[in-house]
Amino acid sequence: MAGSFLIHSFVRTMMVLVGICILAQPSHAADRIDFVDKTSFDHPDILSALSGHSFQQIAAIDLNNDSIDEYILVDMLDGKHHEYQIIAANGRDVTLLGSVRAIKLMAAYDMNHGVRNLLAYDDARNDFEYEVYHWDALASRFISDKTPQSGGRE
Repeated sequence: MAGSFLIHSFVRTMMVLVGICILAQPSHAADRIDFVDKTSFDHPDILSALSGHSFQQIAAIDLNNDSIDEYILVDMLDGKHHEYQIIAANGRDVTLLGSVRAIKLMAAYDMNHGVRNLLAYDDARNDFEYEVYHWDALASRFISDKTPQSGGRE
C-alpha cells in the first residue's frame, strides 16, 4: 500500500514538472551591455561620425565576432523606457542596424546569421520576460521575433 502511494506521488510530481517545463519560456544566457555617458566615451572619431544623432549614452560591442565594434546609442524616451539604436560606423559613414524601445537591453549568446541576438526587457523586475531581436540578413537589420522575417534563421 505504501509503495503504490509513493509511485502515485512520484508520477504526480513528474507530471507537474513536465507541465512547468512545457509552459516555461526558454532561458537565454546574456551579457550586460556597458554604457557610458557620451562625454566619457574615449573615441572622438566615432563621436564625430555620430554628431547628427541624439543620444545620452553609448556602448561599444562586437556583435558578430569580427573584431570590429558596433555601437549602441541610448536616449531616454520617458521616465522608464529607452530608445536603443544599434549602429555600425566606418569612418564618417554610419549605418543604422536596428532600433529597440525597452527598459533594458542585453546581448544574448545565441546568434542568428553569425550575429548575437539582443534581448529587450520591458519589466524591470522580471528577467524572464523579454523580446528577442535577431539579425535578419536579407533586411540587414535587427528585427523582433514578433516581426515577420524576410529570410530563414540559422
